[in-house]
Parts: sequence; structure tokens; C-alpha cells
Amino acid sequence: VLHPPTRRIFQQVREAEVILEDLKSLQTGRLYLGTVDVMSIYVLPSIFRVFHSRFPRVEISIEVDDTTNISRGVLERRYDLGFATLPLREQNLMSIPVYNDVMRAIAPAGHPLAGKKLVTLQELANTTMIVYKQGSVTRSIIEQIFRSQGIELEPDMEIDRPEAMKKLVEAGLGVSIMPEMSIEREVEEGSLVVLPTGDISFERQLGLIYRPWQVFSPSVGAFLSILREKLKPTVWISEFDTLNESR
Repeated sequence: VLHPPTRRIFQQVREAEVILEDLKSLQTGRLYLGTVDVMSIYVLPSIFRVFHSRFPRVEISIEVDDTTNISRGVLERRYDLGFATLPLREQNLMSIPVYNDVMRAIAPAGHPLAGKKLVTLQELANTTMIVYKQGSVTRSIIEQIFRSQGIELEPDMEIDRPEAMKKLVEAGLGVSIMPEMSIEREVEEGSLVVLPTGDISFERQLGLIYRPWQVFSPSVGAFLSILREKLKPTVWISEFDTLNESR
């Protein structure tokens, strides 16, 4: 039986073997990422664009899934890095917040709540609600906010794909709480309306996740540098800083 420090050494040796294959001045290589869909659609594309312009021969493989499966994929080394909703339930991973995701209560144009100057959480709970799937981190965050006001959320419909959720609201099937960045176009076009909730705000942190003691390959390190440059997170990866200083 290997003790944790010994396992870490073997893990670093295996990851170092990958790095040796990736040391040709970043002329070749592959980056495996797992991400929740809102990051893949609205946050990461600008980072991918910069990365591709600097390292055009490094391939990026992206899989979109929920936080639970992304976490599992990082743990199992199927992904070099993951992007997920925080806080993580998986205790064997490291995470840092990279994006503060503001969420808004929304309704279809013409909904009875659409013209109100203030919409209470009780009014939201009393109408047909479409929310994130039970067990998701975002669902837990929303439920906690309702519970803080003494309201148990009992939605009428749940779904794990925000883009599909948005289409259901647009079709007039109910109201929802969704990332602001995902509804900007529809609000501007008038098919969706943001419901003012006063002092009640909905926010979540989207974060970068990685393995403890992970040795980052040159392509992963280059991607992390661009991510930091573009998103400017307030905290960063101490292991990565140490690794960069040693090169």
C-alpha cells in the first residue's frame, strides 16, 4: 500500500512523462478541458481565440458537462483542467474562482410579473418556475436564497441545460433564474424580461479546478497564463507560480 506522499511522487512522475512529449516549444500538443456549458459559450471562447493565435498547432479538446461529471473527469485525469460551479462537493480537488456569475430572475414578455417594479421571492415561488436540476450546485445556491427568506422552493420543471431552460421560458412555460450573460440578447430583443428582485441578488462563482500536486504541461501552463491574463482572478495557483519561476 502506497502512502499519500509516495502516491504523489508516482503521480508527478507520470505527469512528467506527458510534459516530455510536450516540450517542443509548444509546436504540438493537446489540451483536454471539461467545462460547464455557460463557461464554454460565454467566457472561454475569447481565451481559446488568444491561445489558438499564439499556439495554433496545439489542439484543444473540450467536453461540456455538469459540475459533478467535470469534477470526476479531472480526478480521473481525463481532463487537464476543469471549469465548474463552486463550491465543489469533491474534497480531493483544488479550485479557484475565476468568474463571478450574476444571475437574474426572468420571465417571457407579457408575463403577469413582467411589468412589476418589484417582484418578491414569494411571487416567484407562486408562479410556474423552471429551475436547474435537483442536486446541482446552482440549484442548491438558489434554494438557499429562497430558504433564507423562509420559502421552500418547489419548482414545476427542472432541467440541467441552461440554454434549453431559456427556450422554455421564451416559449411562455414559466419563469426562471439564469446567468445574466446568457440572456442579454433575448432581453435586448424583447423576448425575455428581467424581473427586479430588489435587495435579493443571485450570484454564483465559476471556478477553475485541478488536481492537488498536479504538474502542468507546457500547453496547460500556457493556457493558464492566458486565462489569468484575460480573467484576472484575485487569487491564483501557488504551485503554478512556483513551477513558472523554476523554468
